[in-house]
Amino acid sequence: MGFSEEESGTVNSGAEREPDSKRSVSKAGGRQAEKIELDPWQQEVVDTISNTDDNVCLRSGRQVGKSTCISVGTGEYATKNSKKSVMIISHTERQAYLLFSKVLGYLFDNYRQWIKKGKDRPTKSEIKLTNGTVIRCLPTGL
Repeated sequence: MGFSEEESGTVNSGAEREPDSKRSVSKAGGRQAEKIELDPWQQEVVDTISNTDDNVCLRSGRQVGKSTCISVGTGEYATKNSKKSVMIISHTERQAYLLFSKVLGYLFDNYRQWIKKGKDRPTKSEIKLTNGTVIRCLPTGL
């Protein structure tokens, strides 16, 4: 089977799943908002991330849109839940900042009014939202 969500919170994607309905969202990180359609498994990942406080583990192949659905899910979670601290971590600094910029791009394209301005404007490693949620980015290293 293509996609399953197990009790452990693991999410699997598979190319053999037939497309159902797709949801359009603004593409994260672009200069000009561009609409993309999420595959059903990506939409399920977004829904899981944005509606739970639990950790989500995604097991998937390469180049299938994991970063896109994680950035959309993170942006949705951050706007739906006030006064939360969200951490974006990765093994390398480059990977962590790439995903962080996708989240910022998604928020900018879809929730611009939620991003604080002035002295609390986004920095290289922190986004503060008007609902009190803060998104931070850190590399974990070895």
